[in-house]
Amino acid sequence: MKKFLYYILKVFLVGLILAYFISELSFWALRRGNFYKPTFVENTIKEKEVDYIILGASTALTGIDTELLDTLTGLKGYNLAIDDTGLPNSYLMLQHFLATGHTTQKVILVPTESSLTQPSSLSDNDYRFLMYNKKRYVQNYYQELEASTENIPVLSQTTYFPFLGLSYFNVELFFPSLVSLFQPNKHNRFNNKGDYSYPKNNFKGEGEKSKKVVIDFDNEYLKKIENLCDRMGVELIVYFPPIYNTEFLISENQLNIVNLTASFSSSKFFYDKIHINTEGKRKATLLLSEYFKIKY
Repeated sequence: MKKFLYYILKVFLVGLILAYFISELSFWALRRGNFYKPTFVENTIKEKEVDYIILGASTALTGIDTELLDTLTGLKGYNLAIDDTGLPNSYLMLQHFLATGHTTQKVILVPTESSLTQPSSLSDNDYRFLMYNKKRYVQNYYQELEASTENIPVLSQTTYFPFLGLSYFNVELFFPSLVSLFQPNKHNRFNNKGDYSYPKNNFKGEGEKSKKVVIDFDNEYLKKIENLCDRMGVELIVYFPPIYNTEFLISENQLNIVNLTASFSSSKFFYDKIHINTEGKRKATLLLSEYFKIKY
């Protein structure tokens, strides 16, 4: 019996060591590549200082043509938005950008209505920072947001047990780590400026009633972004791209806001209700560039 238990213990320890080794190797491979935005920041952006960065979720990822904006304004920036995320992730990305030794003159933040009104929580794609799980600001982020849930704290505990995060997000992390190992310049649905575009489709907007929405800016993570920008001497610009049949009414505040929500009436510029397509993205960027030209 003792011999059997010893054998089981030995198999368990070997398996644990092997899982630890594979996990650390996978995270190393991810850090070496450019598959996700956090490593893109560290490995692709060579400039120590850029004119602007774009933060937000899918409406930010697909809402600005960064290359065109650079051409029209003479600025240089990158789109660091991550789809399916909220304002907490934007704050984490800003921390990460600064922690990797970069600086920016401006932050263009693209919040959604839901990100401003719903309670702060983990986002579906927060795992994309797990390769930096030993960084203090990443640890703090995971611990703070997991503390408000009843789920197993997989993200925060990956610091101590790296195989937890890798096994839980195996499709999202292990296979991309192999891609990063053999194709380190491969990106996950974004180009060399960090942009992604939705094509034209058959969105007609039938049944979508016109509405006006009052936007309140009383959000804890928006305030964290504001405070970090203030401390670093960075100008914060809040940008709302066009939304089909919707206009945001901005409540009184001290923020620097560009509100283009009601700029397009035709559905031909939209991929769906809240996302503009390639044509809409180009037109919205032209309007946004006018703001920069007038102000600067």
